[in-house]
Amino acid sequence: MTSAKLAPAGALPLASTSEPLTCTASMPTPGTRVTAALPAPPAFQTQPAPGGSVKHNFFIYAGPKKYDRLREHNFGFERILHTKVLGGLWIYFLLMLNFFYKLFHNYGVAIIVLSALIKLAFAPLTHMSFDSMRKMQALQPKIKALQEQHKKDPQRLNQEVMGLYKRNKVNPFGGCLPLVLQMPIFVALYHTFSQALELRGAPFVWWIKDLSEPDQIYLLPFEAVHQTGLIPL
Repeated sequence: MTSAKLAPAGALPLASTSEPLTCTASMPTPGTRVTAALPAPPAFQTQPAPGGSVKHNFFIYAGPKKYDRLREHNFGFERILHTKVLGGLWIYFLLMLNFFYKLFHNYGVAIIVLSALIKLAFAPLTHMSFDSMRKMQALQPKIKALQEQHKKDPQRLNQEVMGLYKRNKVNPFGGCLPLVLQMPIFVALYHTFSQALELRGAPFVWWIKDLSEPDQIYLLPFEAVHQTGLIPL
C-alpha cells in the first residue's frame, strides 16, 4: 500500500529511478482521486513480509513552475528550474525581474529596467570593444601596405603586422573578446524572458496584452503561418 500527500498545486516526485511505482493520491475535492505512475526511490524498494504490507508517504506538487511557489515547500522543488544552460544564472535574473515588478507593478517596465542595468554594467566592455575596433580600422591602410610589400613572404608579413599591433598597442582580439564575455549573460537573460511563467498573461502598454506572446500589430484576415508584428519573433 502506498499513500501520497498532495500539495495545493503539479506533479513532481522527490526522487527518480527506472523502477515504476503506482500510487493513489487523494485530491482536495471530496470524492475525487487521481492515480499517478511515479518512479520508486531505491530506499523504498522494500519487500513486505508474507501477509504484511509496506506504506510510504510522498509529497507531490501539482502546479505551475514558479520559483516562489516551488521554494515555499522546502523540498528543493525549485531545482527543477535548473535544467537549461546556465540555469542557475537565469534564476538570479528571474529574482531581479520579480523584484522590479514589486517596485513598478508592471513586468514590461521591469524588463526594461533589468535590461538597462545589465547594459550599463557591461558599458566598459562595450566601450573597450568599440575602441579596439576603431584602432584596428585606423591601421587598415598600413596593413594593406605591408601586404603589398611582403606578399611573397607570408612569414615576414605576419611578423610586421604583429609588430605594427605592438607599436600601436592594439589587440587584434580586443574587438570580439568583450562580446564573447557578455554572451553567457545574454543567453541567460534570453532564458529568463522565454521561460519565466510570470510573464504569461502579463500586460504592458496599449496593444501588448500578453508579454509571453509574440508582438503583433494586427492579424491578417486569412490563415497564415506567421502574423505580421512589429518585432519579427
